[in-house]
Amino acid sequence: MKVKLTVSIDEAKKRVTKQLERGKTISKFPITSVQDLETVESRRSEWYEQTKNLLEEIDENSTLVKDFHYLTPSAQSGTRTLQDRVDDFRFDMKKDVKNLQSISDRLELIADLKPKSKRRKDKKRGLTPGEKTWVWENKSHRCYICHKMVKRFSEAHFDHTKAHTKKGKTTPANSGITHILCNQLKGKKSLREIQRHLGTEPKKKRIIKKSKRKKKKISKNFQNPI
Repeated sequence: MKVKLTVSIDEAKKRVTKQLERGKTISKFPITSVQDLETVESRRSEWYEQTKNLLEEIDENSTLVKDFHYLTPSAQSGTRTLQDRVDDFRFDMKKDVKNLQSISDRLELIADLKPKSKRRKDKKRGLTPGEKTWVWENKSHRCYICHKMVKRFSEAHFDHTKAHTKKGKTTPANSGITHILCNQLKGKKSLREIQRHLGTEPKKKRIIKKSKRKKKKISKNFQNPI
């Protein structure tokens, strides 16, 4: 049966990890007397019940609860020594922590296998009249496709700097001024493609490296023979 979480995978991992750390702390509790043993056994019982309730809460199908080790009643003291009882406690607690660790690893695997949500396209397709006015007043009137000036507002198109098909947002910040014809010719082409088509692609500047001539070192003790 598959795990059916009632919370997000990140929230489930966070809660289980927190409970796992508590269990590790309890398992390392120093025991030097019967009183210490009784105290730590009480903490273990409380931790176990909290862990079981947590797994039942986050998993609708109770699959994770079945993978967890159910608490076994502690053996009666009788003639058993304190060390024997401590060893039993350590052994049982180690099993519980190990099983909870495997559940934590399982949640980690589920998180890795979960498909990442795809970024949706902006439903808004064009700028509002007010946004167009803002772009016209605050951005360069030079068409970024053909590099010529757009003289009138009526001759301007407001194009996505990052294409809408590539999940570019329809905002003034992601808009540039172009000629109507340039924008129509561009279509779904990239900026580089349309500039190459129109022959307006900016040329790369050649960097000419100046050759460094080594200067001959003249010795300080050099004497002119003349």
